[in-house]
Amino acid sequence: MSSKQIAQQLIDKERERQKTEEGYTLAHDVENHSVLEIARAAKAYYQAAMSPSQYALIHWWPWDEKYFKPTDKRACLIKAGALMRAAFDLQQRMVI
Repeated sequence: MSSKQIAQQLIDKERERQKTEEGYTLAHDVENHSVLEIARAAKAYYQAAMSPSQYALIHWWPWDEKYFKPTDKRACLIKAGALMRAAFDLQQRMVI
């Protein structure tokens, strides 16, 4: 399996976890968030992966800080990818 395929599986698994464990489904996103908000959250996790400091929280995280849970670099990149998937799905839903 290629690293691209592994990354895709990990992102898919995280997005599924966000939906089933956290309740952040497409329906939830449509009712509660904008594409920009979700994309900013993805950027925050990406930024946390690149530079573990408060910068990501202060400058990018769109919601209450209790929901920002960066851990290691790999996990942050996976969360960023899953959030970008959520933003894409929301954008597609808005086009319909």
